[in-house]
Amino acid sequence: MASLTAIQKDILQFLALFQHREGRSATGTEVQQHFGYTHHSTARQHLQALERKGFIQLARGGHGVPYHIRLLPPAFAMVDTLSLPVVGAIAAGSPREAIQQTDRWVERLEDLLPVRPGDFLLTVNGESMIGDGILPGDLVLIRPQEVVEPGQIAAVMVRNDEATLKRFYPQPPSHVRLVPSNPTMDDMVYPAEEVRVIGKYQGLIRTGHHGRQ
Repeated sequence: MASLTAIQKDILQFLALFQHREGRSATGTEVQQHFGYTHHSTARQHLQALERKGFIQLARGGHGVPYHIRLLPPAFAMVDTLSLPVVGAIAAGSPREAIQQTDRWVERLEDLLPVRPGDFLLTVNGESMIGDGILPGDLVLIRPQEVVEPGQIAAVMVRNDEATLKRFYPQPPSHVRLVPSNPTMDDMVYPAEEVRVIGKYQGLIRTGHHGRQ
């Protein structure tokens, strides 16, 4: 497979994210606008290079009709190995507003994190997990799953609108205990029907942005 320049990688990631969020392929004009190119020909040159390398197909429209960009299978494989999406922020403190989508991506480092397809990253807010070395501003790798073992660190949704990162302990017969790893903070107990596991914590990327949030 042909190698890509840095801007070609960025364009592929934008195209994949656009298609995921909008449910359709992007146009050349939308690529031009997103990357701030003054001249349409600049975007077209990059897209034509990606087409020659076998990552996309340009569906050319008639006069005055924007052309659409079809992603080919090698593009999805390349995006999957290039980066992971940061899909929002999660509280390592009290539960906060539910995770929100964003269009940020982070380079993936398979030698540092056990990454699998479908995994995603969340930005940590708060200090409740500092005992496990999870600091404010870190990016935590989450593997989507609905069940975790007692005591494992999990991203959970509380009451369908608040998300938090805690150690997860079922409390039979009908409750769940979410336990921080900060001795200054209390456990949180909720009825089991109010808590839903989003995924299991797999590791983190230290960003260096560790101010209080």
